[in-house]
Amino acid sequence: MLTQFNLHPRYDAMVVLGKFFHVQDEVSTQLILNKMSSIYASNRSLPNALYCIMPMYIETGLINRPKTGLYTKVDYEGVSTFTRKLYIKSFLVHNDLIQEEDVDSLEHPYFEFIL
Repeated sequence: MLTQFNLHPRYDAMVVLGKFFHVQDEVSTQLILNKMSSIYASNRSLPNALYCIMPMYIETGLINRPKTGLYTKVDYEGVSTFTRKLYIKSFLVHNDLIQEEDVDSLEHPYFEFIL
């Protein structure tokens, strides 16, 4: 059964990437691991999870990997209404206190990739 706990590493990785891509063009694996270790502690499961998550983001077209251990953001010209709504819903699952009508006024790192 998929629980909210299972979703958090993917969500947190997206937020971490959004924060870094907001201020720089390239992000290293080590930088992501350092930031996420403050959330999940530093053990072997964190790099393993990240090595599963990052290829998923590459396949969906959110990021590129020009070199091993280095990621860049893919720039979008626009997304469909359905994609935007789905992305907002995925954000709201992890942020119970935020209402859907308030999302447009947010400057949350999670939206660095789509809005």
